[in-house]
Amino acid sequence: MFPEALCIALSQLQANAPVHSFSYTQSEVLREFGQSIDTMFDSFEEYPIASGSIAQVYRAVYNKQKVAVKVRHPNVEMQIKMDFDIMNAIIVCIENFFGLDWLNLSESMIQFSHTIASQTDLEVESYHLHLFEENFRGWKVFNFPKPILTRKSIIIESFLPGDHVSSLIDLVKQRSDGKYPLQLLDAAHFIVTRGEDLYLKMLIQDNLMHADMHPGNIFLQLIPKKPVDDSLKDIDKYWMFNKQYMNYEIGLVDAGMVAILTESEKRNFIGLLEAMGEGDGFEAADCVLEFSLANRQQKMQSDDEYNKRNNAFKVDMSKLFKMISRGYGTNVDIGEVLRGILTLIRKHRITIDTNYATLVMNALCLDSLAKSLLPSYSILDGAKLLLRLNRRAKRLPLFVRTIAMKVVFPTMLRMKQMQDQWFLRKTKVDHALL
Repeated sequence: MFPEALCIALSQLQANAPVHSFSYTQSEVLREFGQSIDTMFDSFEEYPIASGSIAQVYRAVYNKQKVAVKVRHPNVEMQIKMDFDIMNAIIVCIENFFGLDWLNLSESMIQFSHTIASQTDLEVESYHLHLFEENFRGWKVFNFPKPILTRKSIIIESFLPGDHVSSLIDLVKQRSDGKYPLQLLDAAHFIVTRGEDLYLKMLIQDNLMHADMHPGNIFLQLIPKKPVDDSLKDIDKYWMFNKQYMNYEIGLVDAGMVAILTESEKRNFIGLLEAMGEGDGFEAADCVLEFSLANRQQKMQSDDEYNKRNNAFKVDMSKLFKMISRGYGTNVDIGEVLRGILTLIRKHRITIDTNYATLVMNALCLDSLAKSLLPSYSILDGAKLLLRLNRRAKRLPLFVRTIAMKVVFPTMLRMKQMQDQWFLRKTKVDHALL
């Protein structure tokens, strides 16, 4: 939605935000645990390996175990409060002097401020990590850090090896002719298709979404199948992506911000994705109109102006879908459709609640990831089996649907993975013919 140059500049903040001093980290460890770093840890690297908006992360060894130590930046709570005070003042001016009160920005800001503020308490992140670990127990390809010791400003967790997915994106971009090694194609396919599985499981089955799924928080983990001869590194710099030598896994970090979905939120957002798959703009419009409490309250009032606006919105949505969202098998560009929907939301003054905005942003992140690594893959077509399953399950009572989805979902997911493997084989054949 923004100029590429701005996106590139801001992407540095995913894992390379400004860092605080090591002396501050030492003082925080002493304050929170009552022990110095030298006493508490077997070793502790002085320079952080990553830094975000809330905290920075160090590599260390604790009780002979390799760990990541996340330390909150100084005064971050006060700075966030100051940011929101300034934004609230701006919002009051916008709503009162520019006639934009329909955006419901004040309510959205309250919701968003609570979400961001919760990130400053690392005990909350520790709780979220436990939830994700429980939800993905037995799922071998997905890994989350395991909290070991937690305080409000520090969390010690298991260390997840691997490289940011952004590093893989950079490797792909280096081959502007599109003819990159097949080993790299395997890795790109794994990240995109299994990343989609991760997203769909959280959305359809768990009702708990990681709300910050940008490439800086997603790791590609390469697990050696057996000891590898170092001479391979001199033969082919892409040897590490060869499935003959490596197993792939996905690591997901930074669970400070999550979206806990109500049954209504889940139904409406999945309904939007299903409507895209069916090419039904009117159904999609109905789902979007349910994205806000303010919209639902107006609906109950049966206001003529409200009905006129909604009808115009539905007509425009139908036109949009006829142009760019004609359903499964038509190469629907989810990112383009979502951006088109956001344009119509602004045009018709439709408000959406924060959780829905988070879901849209996550979907855009997934779409962007797929376009960067595997442009020929349609994430909507990839999700078809699971979305159709959910669509049919809606006819069942809630408690029956919950049980049925737990039983059937893994089977349908395996069928999706078989479909994904067929796509990979076809892509390799097409790739060889370029």
